[in-house]
Amino acid sequence: MLNEEKLARRAPSGSRQRAIDVLYARGEHRFRMQLGALGRVLQLLGRPERRFPSILIGGTNGKGSVSAICDSIARAAGRRTGFYSSPHLVSVGERVRIEGRAADDDQLSGWLEVVLEAEEQVCRRVADSEL
Repeated sequence: MLNEEKLARRAPSGSRQRAIDVLYARGEHRFRMQLGALGRVLQLLGRPERRFPSILIGGTNGKGSVSAICDSIARAAGRRTGFYSSPHLVSVGERVRIEGRAADDDQLSGWLEVVLEAEEQVCRRVADSEL
């Protein structure tokens, strides 16, 4: 399992650009991971999605505004918040906000590198089992 220290660690500078490049490439090609494989990646990461309460906002219009309002209300109530939206306008870091502040590209790419490492492990296992 990949631990929280590893999630907090910054990736080496060469991998920072790789992580951002992979994210951009997926937007162009609509990469979709199967649900079972995604579950295995989350398992390797220690099930981070189960460590905090969350709100999922869906629909056609107004998701960004509703999300921003929910984030603002939660912070005003003293809650620690994280925010994800897509797409971004200028920088990939805009997609992720913690406590109302956008993640810088170094911070985001460090997290992405850890997730990509877990994903690669799962993909190798799937490929090995198909041989």
